[in-house]
Amino acid sequence: MPPAQQNTTSNESEKSFVTIDGYRYDITNFFSKHPGGNVIKYYIADHLDATDVYYAFHSRSETAKKWLATLPKEKVDSPNDAKDPLVADFRKLREELWNEGYYKPMVGTQVLRAIELIIWYFVAWYVCTSGYWVIGGLLRAIYLGRNGLFMHDSGHRAMAGDMKLDRFLHWLVFAGGATASPSFWNNQHNKHHAATQELGHDIDLNTLPLLAFNSETAKKGNKMMMRLQHITFLPAQLLLFFLWKFTHTRHMFRTKNYYELSAAIANHIFEICIFCPYVGISGLCVVTSIGWSFGGLYLASIFSLNHTHKPVAAKYAPRDWVRRAAEHTTNLHPTWFVVWLTGYLNFQVEHHLFPTIPHPRLPYIAPKVKALLQKHNVEYDVKDFWSAVEATFSNLYHVGHDDVSTSKKTL
Repeated sequence: MPPAQQNTTSNESEKSFVTIDGYRYDITNFFSKHPGGNVIKYYIADHLDATDVYYAFHSRSETAKKWLATLPKEKVDSPNDAKDPLVADFRKLREELWNEGYYKPMVGTQVLRAIELIIWYFVAWYVCTSGYWVIGGLLRAIYLGRNGLFMHDSGHRAMAGDMKLDRFLHWLVFAGGATASPSFWNNQHNKHHAATQELGHDIDLNTLPLLAFNSETAKKGNKMMMRLQHITFLPAQLLLFFLWKFTHTRHMFRTKNYYELSAAIANHIFEICIFCPYVGISGLCVVTSIGWSFGGLYLASIFSLNHTHKPVAAKYAPRDWVRRAAEHTTNLHPTWFVVWLTGYLNFQVEHHLFPTIPHPRLPYIAPKVKALLQKHNVEYDVKDFWSAVEATFSNLYHVGHDDVSTSKKTL
């Protein structure tokens, strides 16, 4: 349960509020209507200012502004993160970036990324249908990983700069290109952004029974599995897409989302038509299994480098948007290969601060973000690729061996 609401009358004791731009909004009757699901509950504690998370998610949404205008509200003095000089400067930077056009789409770059995605798909198809199933399956894995990175932009409504067009592109690329559920991805991934590395809220920390990235989670796991997790970590990622396939498909059926189901079914029909005449059903199953296995390994491995070795926070811990992004996130040094491999998401601090800025623009705002954090003596953590790998596996080992002195603790 969240901390009790303070400074409320007895009649308000069962109500829930969020504070945005100095106004306390009554969202008691809004939970069931919130398009983003229950992530809104993460900010109902009286000591949390929801201003920056609201703008991070809804900077492009006129619908969100209209909904907010309908909610009962009252002016309040607290909480107000803007009293913090760091947060005040961050909000100035956000407005500056908006005015300077950094939120605008990069159409040419995104078209090139889409072409790259199509090339990977059909090169994989050509190799598979030429009889090289294993190599074709591995190329298909690269396609699926690149698909995940590409759709990530539209999932944050950052690719096209238009909410409706980005929803369509998210559906086309993710549901049509990977048979996954865009709505389920949004519901889950937004929780990670709203409460990064927060126990009980960040779904990326829900890794049991196979893994635990922190000592608090490890306490609930099987001791033997925890002790071996630095060894089983990579093999476990081979199962990720199979789990996703089950959970995403289940979500589409549960919510009767025929829009997403139609795209997923169309994908399966298309692949049967272009693969089976050459490799048969068995060949398609082999190629798909290899693709799903190593595609999951690709995505899970690179994303693990950004957060998993960083400290975790307690549920409803005091937080401001800026420090949460910086203290719980690591950037990867931007060599050309790392930038390509991660789809610009090696600039993870920038992405968490400004999730609706198109990913290809993140390298350009990085100097401004670094200067902001250094001005206020907040760590801007950048590691080269192999140092991040070492930190990730070292953390897995120490957490699994109950080495609390060296594993990351709860803030």
